[in-house]
Amino acid sequence: MVSIKPRFTRLALSLALTTVIALGTALPTFAAGDDTDVNVLAGSLAVTTPAAANFTSVTLDGTLKTTTAALATFTVTDARGNGAGWHVTAQATQFAEWDSTLNSGAGGYKPSGRTIPANSLTMTVPSVAANGTTSPAPTIASGPYTLDSGSAVSIASAAADEGMGIYDLGTTTLTLSLPPATTYAAPYRSTVTISVITAP
Repeated sequence: MVSIKPRFTRLALSLALTTVIALGTALPTFAAGDDTDVNVLAGSLAVTTPAAANFTSVTLDGTLKTTTAALATFTVTDARGNGAGWHVTAQATQFAEWDSTLNSGAGGYKPSGRTIPANSLTMTVPSVAANGTTSPAPTIASGPYTLDSGSAVSIASAAADEGMGIYDLGTTTLTLSLPPATTYAAPYRSTVTISVITAP
């Protein structure tokens, strides 16, 4: 009887040895690196000055009168890079009688002139929109806000680690109330101030 031996056993062994030899002779790889640094410098916290339009003229008729004016868009920029948070406040001086002939025509407040009672000026709630930043937007306080009460009122605030970048606060409406018992016919002026301060 003739015995036939399969040849695949020798072939498989040969392939296995070849694979081991190939793995054993693979060339090692090496990696090298170098450090690179960047120094990020702090910017500033700032707010632009919004333009306040003049109020529509009022003719007294013995009743409570109101008049309105627009306060333009303004921008808050927090480029400090510290996540400290901030507040935007608004305040207006009490309306006082203005004399355009004073100071060589430059104008000025009339000495001992009339005033419009405090707490007569209000401002509507502004919108807020992020301008190129993904930081959480500031919180807008509920309004309207009384601006001529003698102290600043907070209208927007960013908590710690929020409000970083640029934010545009939209146009608002100023409303001036003129009660008949205390309003005298005269030109008046007030200064509206928008400020941004550090604080979460």
